[in-house]
Amino acid sequence: MISPDLLNKVQDEVFSATNPDGVKTYWPKDEDGDEITYCNLASLAVANGVGCHDFDPAPGMQPLRADEIYNLFRTSKIFDPKPMAVCQDMVNKGALIFAIAPSWDLHQSAGHICTLTPGVGDFSGRWNLHTPFCMNLGRAGTCFRQRGVNWAFQIVPEFYWWSRG
Repeated sequence: MISPDLLNKVQDEVFSATNPDGVKTYWPKDEDGDEITYCNLASLAVANGVGCHDFDPAPGMQPLRADEIYNLFRTSKIFDPKPMAVCQDMVNKGALIFAIAPSWDLHQSAGHICTLTPGVGDFSGRWNLHTPFCMNLGRAGTCFRQRGVNWAFQIVPEFYWWSRG
């Protein structure tokens, strides 16, 4: 397990990271009328910050996109699926857990991923479920440091625990 304090520190750093020009590094950007999001890079930065390098890009390769990370998680022995009901307690004890949904389930052009964060969790009236807190850097208007995953996803995502942590 990793320290929940370290996870919070790393998430704070990733959430507020800025480029040299002062633009937030992992927040969505408008490029020629298209919104570009960086959830995959933000999740990778959090993972790296707590010592997880199990989905780092190979030398000379681009970082995996959310759908590719999802496929890796589904076939990996390093990332274990977990039911949402146990995730908040696990993260509070120092587990690195990702919430993820592929593009085909979201009916969007790209999947989405975020990291869970220590806290008390939230209640989703829409899902009628208690949801774990996450740090989300997704589309405009959905960037937050500590809210329930129900604010980050339109559907209930899948959850994967980094078992080496």
